[in-house]
Amino acid sequence: MRRWTFVYRLLFGEEPSEAARHFLKNCFYIFWSSGLALIFSFLFNTLAGRFLGPTIYGQFALIQSVAMLLYLPMVLGFSTAMVKYNAESDDLERRSEIISTTYLIILFLIIFFSLIFIILAKLMAGIFFIPVGQFILAVVFAGLFVFYSLTTDTLRGLHLIKQYALLQPLYGFLLLSVFLLLFLFLSPSFHLLLFPLYSAYILCGIGALFFTNRVHLRFKLSLSWAKRLARYALLALLGGVAFVLSSNFDKILLNRYLSLTDVGVYKAYYFASINIAIIAFSSLNIIFFPTASRHLNKIALWKKINRLTPYFFIGGGFIFFALQWFILKLFGRQYPIHVGLMILFTLASLVVLVNSCYVWLVASEGRRGIKITAFSETAAAGANIILNLILIPRFGIIGAVLSCIGSYGLFLFLVLWRGGRFIKMSLPSDV
Repeated sequence: MRRWTFVYRLLFGEEPSEAARHFLKNCFYIFWSSGLALIFSFLFNTLAGRFLGPTIYGQFALIQSVAMLLYLPMVLGFSTAMVKYNAESDDLERRSEIISTTYLIILFLIIFFSLIFIILAKLMAGIFFIPVGQFILAVVFAGLFVFYSLTTDTLRGLHLIKQYALLQPLYGFLLLSVFLLLFLFLSPSFHLLLFPLYSAYILCGIGALFFTNRVHLRFKLSLSWAKRLARYALLALLGGVAFVLSSNFDKILLNRYLSLTDVGVYKAYYFASINIAIIAFSSLNIIFFPTASRHLNKIALWKKINRLTPYFFIGGGFIFFALQWFILKLFGRQYPIHVGLMILFTLASLVVLVNSCYVWLVASEGRRGIKITAFSETAAAGANIILNLILIPRFGIIGAVLSCIGSYGLFLFLVLWRGGRFIKMSLPSDV
């Protein structure tokens, strides 16, 4: 912990406050747990990509991308709203009503939309250019991912960071161990990648429920909280839809114009760069979003991010490039290394990382903040789709990463422009 406070003094030139010390303490837990989880996830992806090859790895990436689109109507932003409002207060009755209401709403959404997707499976599989059987697996993937996200987000909203930290390495360990076990007994296929994820979602979700106080799980619907959650959730959903489209439309389009092998190669580059940036920030955001939601002085947090941004670009550029090269080498010769492509993916990673910091700070301010991020992300997603449609048919994988840089660059510009003005004018509370 002393090293963490030393780094804080070095970066910000001041002694950490009590709130900052608590934040650093939670960062310490997440740093080690996420580090272990990242090692397991890293081994899972690199071994899978190396042993199974880019075609099977591409099939897995395509099913995963479809699942991420299907999960959106199953959650409708309510999980994010639950974290936001739970993090603001320690009142037991309030938290119980929020969690119980959110669980009931999402349980209904999972059942309802799963039935709709299964009934329309043939039609929707055609839209996504995948076989019906793989589409059904994507529906199962989406439902289990919602269960995992909901239960672990509950821990975040309750500030149970130690408990959350315990589940992170377990998730990664399950991915790797189940994959290796199946690889010994089953023939190579994308099922070897899906079933480990299914297992990790189920077992870690159950673990999160075990850590949650039973008092919070009364399964009693509060109409007043349902309305309040819905107002924030629908705005969060708008941003969520935009993010999922930006993160997955490229892979679906690559499959349409190129091949599953190209999707697999793109997935390897994406995992080695942009996905690492997303994982790194997601680990930090486990603490950052609930803490920022509770923090009254958003301007101070905004200035701290401003001060950190040059370090992200200067130091992060070298780190992400070197890490990307190392990971791609581990994937094997079936995944060719192009320095120019690596530079583009490194730039995309840095833009995604910096953008995420500003986005979640603005979103923590409340409905006005989430409205700014949601509409900015929607504009960026629209740009991403247009750029992908124009660039992928002409330039393939290079077109996909250029589309990512362009859309996230627009997203960052809009958040800095509108979000910066809003944070400076914001009141202490926006509930």
